[in-house]
Amino acid sequence: EGFSHRCKESLDGLMQLYAGSWQDTSKPPEYELAGCGHQDLVVSLVDQLMEEKNIKEKSINIEIHMPFERRSEREIEELKRLFSEMRVRVNMTILTGTVEDIKCAPVAELNVVTGNIQAAKRMNEKFGTDYLRTWFTSFGISGIEKLMMNVATKFGLEGEAEEAVKKEKRQVYEALGKYRDVFRSHNFAASMQGLFMTPYLPRIYSQDLGLPLKYLCI
Repeated sequence: EGFSHRCKESLDGLMQLYAGSWQDTSKPPEYELAGCGHQDLVVSLVDQLMEEKNIKEKSINIEIHMPFERRSEREIEELKRLFSEMRVRVNMTILTGTVEDIKCAPVAELNVVTGNIQAAKRMNEKFGTDYLRTWFTSFGISGIEKLMMNVATKFGLEGEAEEAVKKEKRQVYEALGKYRDVFRSHNFAASMQGLFMTPYLPRIYSQDLGLPLKYLCI
């Protein structure tokens, strides 16, 4: 109907995969949204615009624009800073770069993707670019720690990542302390928009921010 781009069967299948993934969050489901214009666009860019380049070691591309995940400019800068702490360079964020950035995407040694698995597979086939499939668990303190360690494992930088994580967590918990003290004396209700982030955001609210959640409205 109208300009809706997903067929109902595709969306129903996606819902089943999401729910099933709650049982084992270490294995993000691989799915394809039939007729998703965004996914088709990125695959076309891989085929028509990206060029063979010399690979820069320990560099990554991060997928940051998907229908259910839009990272702000501040978040992108923070991700770049965090990865630089463990000696990993962010080559570009797909798809927020320029035309020249997109052409040079194959410079990266690794793609970090949340949704567009088809484009990641195509880059792997065409340029040999390895990819790391992430999931909605890559949010919050524990989620970002897991993301950093997974990337570090790909590059043999576990020691550097552990040091960076330890330093960052110490600063974060210290900064959050004063807010947790205030939150502790109140009750909270969280309103969620659906099952995509429902298991994960309440965990961040309760564990990271220390919110006493009394109601969860879905």
